[in-house]
Amino acid sequence: MNRPSMSTRIAGSPRIAVLLFAGSGFAAWAWYQGHLTWWWLPIAVFTTRKTLQSLQRVRRYKAWLADWRVAGAVNEPAPVKQKRGRGILRFSTAIALLAALGIPLVLPSVESHSPLSQQLVVTWLLAIVVLLAIIIWRTRRWIKARRGIDAVSGKEDDAVVECTLGVPTSSPSRAEAEANLPEYCARLIGGIR
Repeated sequence: MNRPSMSTRIAGSPRIAVLLFAGSGFAAWAWYQGHLTWWWLPIAVFTTRKTLQSLQRVRRYKAWLADWRVAGAVNEPAPVKQKRGRGILRFSTAIALLAALGIPLVLPSVESHSPLSQQLVVTWLLAIVVLLAIIIWRTRRWIKARRGIDAVSGKEDDAVVECTLGVPTSSPSRAEAEANLPEYCARLIGGIR
């Protein structure tokens, strides 16, 4: 099992989860009282759902890690996720996407030439630029992977990968192999002869 991303571990820690739940509950309550606009409610629901998922994922990982350590692999390190930074990329993508989709919904309710509207427009443009950069970067990585080019080093992968097994020290006879077969297999082989 892979280690959860940094954002999942942060949101899945009990103290942060309580803060996120409290913030989501407060946003829902403020929306119900009429102090916040309607789009805060879906954000609060989304935050609550993602926090619950993070809590469950961290709990499953900790249970798996405890089983891993009990199984006698104390001296061996637990497998660490190879690709780092994906959590940060997903988090920044989510924030940029939320800003790119949410700001046009808020902008009509703000005065047209106020400093807040100008800041919202600049934030929206920045979110669009970030999303385009992420899309271009991911597309280039995908194209390189399709061509067989390593995304990290930029070199083509010319090496042929082989997997070999060692020479067996002993092999069972045919009679021993047939004796160890399950009953349904033995019936099939018996019917062929």
